[in-house]
Amino acid sequence: MEDKDYKSFMTLMGIMAEAFSLKVSENKVEIYFKFLKDLSLEDIKVNVDNLIKTRVYTSFPSVAEIRGETSSGAGEDAAQGAFLTLWNAIKNSIGYQSAEFDDPIVHSVVECLGGLPFICENWFLEDFQWRQREFVQLYKQFSKQKKHPGYLPGIHEIGNLATGYPVKQPKIIRSQRAIEKEEKEVEKIDELIKITNEEEKGKLSIEDKKERKKNNGRSHST
Repeated sequence: MEDKDYKSFMTLMGIMAEAFSLKVSENKVEIYFKFLKDLSLEDIKVNVDNLIKTRVYTSFPSVAEIRGETSSGAGEDAAQGAFLTLWNAIKNSIGYQSAEFDDPIVHSVVECLGGLPFICENWFLEDFQWRQREFVQLYKQFSKQKKHPGYLPGIHEIGNLATGYPVKQPKIIRSQRAIEKEEKEVEKIDELIKITNEEEKGKLSIEDKKERKKNNGRSHST
């Protein structure tokens, strides 16, 4: 699509909103337009028609569904792990501080879903399962892209930028998978150090024995 197609795209979003008895904000329309812009308007029309005819869920269709491409780029495990990392960050009130996840695909998904402050304020435990499904579906789609936002602005940064106050560096959010990988690497290094120390100790012991024999020989000769 091109910028000139925005009004037609907005009409399609309105049609879907009516079909699923939902309201769609202008901000959401802009986000969806951004992440669907690489498709032609005609392809999107076809996909929207199919969704209205066949979709059984009453929530608003995700970007991945509108694209008509729900096949995975990344694996299921990676997507599920990324969701749990995000969910744990939300539980720790990450929305106030800007965040940089070690998996940048998370940034694209969160932006598509409305941004970090929005999901922190609107995601609740009772919504866990369907939020998880939506996230995983989007994650698989965005994993096919090479470029992703560098980080996610939090409430404080958004407010500070508006008032001219300095902005802090984003908090690094590491996945459990990355932490476990690093721990295994540390264990390997520790094991190598231990083996090296034992080898060195063994060498010193041999040298000590040789030196003792040498010294004993000298004492007997005198």
